[in-house]
Amino acid sequence: HITRLVRRLKKTTGLCVAIIGPDGTGKSTIAKHLCSSMSDTFSKDPKVFHLRPLFFNSSQKETSSKSITPYTSPPRNRILSKVFMFYHTMMFSFSYWVKIHPLLLKGHLVVLDRYYLDLLADPARFRLNIGKKVLSLGKRFVPSPHIVFLLDAPAKIIQQRKSEVSEDLTNQQRLSYQLLKKQFPEIIVINTDGNENSVADSLV
Repeated sequence: HITRLVRRLKKTTGLCVAIIGPDGTGKSTIAKHLCSSMSDTFSKDPKVFHLRPLFFNSSQKETSSKSITPYTSPPRNRILSKVFMFYHTMMFSFSYWVKIHPLLLKGHLVVLDRYYLDLLADPARFRLNIGKKVLSLGKRFVPSPHIVFLLDAPAKIIQQRKSEVSEDLTNQQRLSYQLLKKQFPEIIVINTDGNENSVADSLV
């Protein structure tokens, strides 16, 4: 019985997909479309979480994490950045085993709109004043999704969809995510310069 339980815990019937990339590449739209397109493929209803599941929000259903306006506040100092990184590294790991993994055991499709890898690619968004080597160290303690899609598009198209940052910053973000692909070859890059719904259909 113990052996069967261990095997069951290791082998899930669900699927965890993380969608990362700069703002304006269509992450939220594609996440929703992916769930609706694959709802009949899995035995349970798909779940979408933003960044990671929350714990102390009784009204939380499918989408979690409060919305933020990035790049409007200065970065934290180094000490607070390390505290932030340590806290969120632990919370990413804890939320996976307590909330995501049980859903996978039940056969859910779990889609993550952003994940820990976004901290590595774009630390300024999270006000982190810390080296990427330290953030990479934290990644070792965070369980990996089954599939990671990196959405990308030309800067001009991203600006047309979402212009909250300058085109120069958008290009910097794209470069950072492309470097992330070199660090983690398992990441699948998807070009979203076309219609977002057709892109989602191609992922399915």
